[in-house]
Amino acid sequence: MKKYFDEYTKAATREYSRFKSWEYVYGYVKNNQGSLLKKSSLEKTALHLGYYLASWGMFRGGGKLLYMNLEYFKFLSNLLFKEIPKRYPGFYDNTFSDFSNPEFCHEFDEVIVFIREEMNLGKAPTDTLTSKILLGVWGHVPALDNYFRLAHKDLLRRSSFKCRSNINLSGASMSELLDLSNHNEWPKLFREVKFSYEGKIFKYPLAKRIDMAFWQFGFKLVNTRKKALALNLK
Repeated sequence: MKKYFDEYTKAATREYSRFKSWEYVYGYVKNNQGSLLKKSSLEKTALHLGYYLASWGMFRGGGKLLYMNLEYFKFLSNLLFKEIPKRYPGFYDNTFSDFSNPEFCHEFDEVIVFIREEMNLGKAPTDTLTSKILLGVWGHVPALDNYFRLAHKDLLRRSSFKCRSNINLSGASMSELLDLSNHNEWPKLFREVKFSYEGKIFKYPLAKRIDMAFWQFGFKLVNTRKKALALNLK
């Protein structure tokens, strides 16, 4: 997994790489705690959130966000930075390692249900969308897209570590991912990554580093299969 992490890290250092979109939204949120929803800041908060999600594929035609304007992302910002902290005080103070705590896993499940009920998209948002939002504004869950799921399933198929292969956005699944991380010593294997935003230095959380390795692994798996299929069709 380390080679996939290193490949992603190298790509993310390119000046105009879309992978850096995560740095902008995460750095902005971290650097502006307490002022994200002020009248002078709300529009900028909404723009950061919306652009990050667009850059990470969440404005595709099959999703509802494609049809939303800036006012929706102001609404979403209020949900994330006002309603969640009010209902679940201290939620954003937790980290990936807190998924070892059953009480936090239960609270996490409640937060996911709350987000899905309140996002007002006409239908419940997918694990992919919800996890990408939380990865951007919190940083302690990976983005559970198709590449991540494919890589996770392939890794478990070849591993002695036993857990559910169908990962989902739940406290139980994140707890198992944490166990898998500790089993493989990923906190050591995936080196610390830092970035600068508005003059301050921030670190990539462990869940983000895991996300990087799995995304790159899944991306390579898909491309390998496409090439094999193309050869078979010749």
